[in-house]
Amino acid sequence: MGKRENVWLGVAGVVISDDGRWLVVKKRYGGLKGSWSLPAGFVDEGETADQAVLREVKEETGVECTVNGSLDYVLG
Repeated sequence: MGKRENVWLGVAGVVISDDGRWLVVKKRYGGLKGSWSLPAGFVDEGETADQAVLREVKEETGVECTVNGSLDYVLG
């Protein structure tokens, strides 16, 4: 991956409990402050997308989880 200022790769985690509830977070800063969102962030240099989403979910919620699949979407 190139330098961060050239390429930004975002990730979001869809965490669903055994009883079907989705894990969401309330944004505390930025333009989305006060909005509900999936745990999300950016891939750090040297990380895979899977590693980044697991880190973001843990940082934002304290929940440890596993990756069971991925969905790719490109904004163009």
